[in-house]
Amino acid sequence: GGGSTKTTTTANALVNETNGKKGSSRARGSSAISKHAGPKITTAYVMQTAFLKRIANLIKRQGKEVVRQPMVGNKPIDLYKLYKEVVKQGGINNVVEDSRWRRIISNLGIPSTINMSEILLYHYMHCLYTY
Repeated sequence: GGGSTKTTTTANALVNETNGKKGSSRARGSSAISKHAGPKITTAYVMQTAFLKRIANLIKRQGKEVVRQPMVGNKPIDLYKLYKEVVKQGGINNVVEDSRWRRIISNLGIPSTINMSEILLYHYMHCLYTY
């Protein structure tokens, strides 16, 4: 809808102001940025947030339990990156058939354990497969 365009425009404006006027105490808008206590908002952050909201809504519509943040040990699984990595490898069927999990695990920066591919497959199928 129209809200995502406005959010993306706002995120782009914040990124441009931060990058273009950094270090200048007289930069217009610098006081607005200094009041922003949260993480630096980027277009990638906005896209990732929108993606995760769509996934959560899809899971709810299917009547499944929405997992807050899937974890591996004490490290969160980045579902957005997992989805992008699986797509980059040609889709979940190619990943499973050709045992491409090792590459995905490495690209996600999570520790490789004996059953890591099974854990990622579970979370992919539960959260991302129908997307």
